[in-house]
Formats: sequence, structure tokens, C-alpha cells
Amino acid sequence: MTACRLRYPGSVQLRVITIFATIATAGCATDASTLDPDPDAHVTIDTGTYGLARHLTGDHQPGTGTPSGTTEPASGRVVRIHTLVSSPADVTEVSSPTTYGRYLVNTPVIASTTVDAHGFFQVALEPGTYSVFISDGDAWFCNGGDIFGKRCPVEVAPGATVRFDIDVDYEASY
Repeated sequence: MTACRLRYPGSVQLRVITIFATIATAGCATDASTLDPDPDAHVTIDTGTYGLARHLTGDHQPGTGTPSGTTEPASGRVVRIHTLVSSPADVTEVSSPTTYGRYLVNTPVIASTTVDAHGFFQVALEPGTYSVFISDGDAWFCNGGDIFGKRCPVEVAPGATVRFDIDVDYEASY
């Protein structure tokens, strides 16, 4: 069984080790060699949210076979932090039969940032509860929520940073 260990290209490594890692992970169901394996180490904010934004496509189903799906950084996409989306009136769904989680968001934008080449993003925020969306063409993607109708909520406590990973996965199968 091949272990899928992610390598951050920005770290100092011998080329031989990098080549070996590339060959060793060739059978893994991911193209994550450019994903940041340790986003916690790159946080430079004191209060807010951070995480990895990934775009998943293809077969990610667990089982006896090797999944053939890919996971790539959602680099260049914009992450927007909105006041909390907590009711159906706060969004207009623009999903289709082949997509889900795509919205026009009707709550104010608090902050935004662009995902870097390794999928990392961070946003400094005041303490509070917010909704996190990522750009997806002409709409904003969010694939999570809670039983109270809050869309992709993140709660930031005073002096805390909260990890919030985003998987744009409507093109993936599980």
C-alpha cells in the first residue's frame, strides 16, 4: 500500500527526495503535490479564519480499488467572508442538476482574499460568526451548514484562529 504524503514545494528538499515522493504518490487519487500539507504553519493572523481550498474531481470513492479522482488547489479563487447566512432569504441558489452549493449571496461581504498557489488562504476577522464562500464562476460555492440553516458557518473567538477547509467537490463522486 502506498502512503500518500503531501509535499509543500516551497520547503527545502533534495531533488532526489522530491522525485521519489512524486513517483511514490503516483498511484494516489490526488494531484495534491502542490497542496500545502501544513497550513497551520503559515498562519500570520491573530484572530480570524484560515484553511485549504481544494477542487475535487472524479472518483474519490473508498474501497478496494484505487480511486482515480484528483484534488488540486483552488488557487486564484476568491474566498469571501459574509455576515452569517442563516435563512433562505440570505441566498439565491443557482445550482443545476450537475452542481450543488452554488449561490448568489445577499448578506454583506465582511472581507475577502485570494487563494494562493498551494490552496492556502487566511482572513483576519473580528470575533463573531460568519459564512465562508468561494468563487465558482458567476456564483459563490458553499457545501456545508448546520441543522439551523446556517451556511458554511465559522465562529471566531477573541484571539483565536479557526481552520475552515473548503472542498469544491460537486464534480467528485464518493
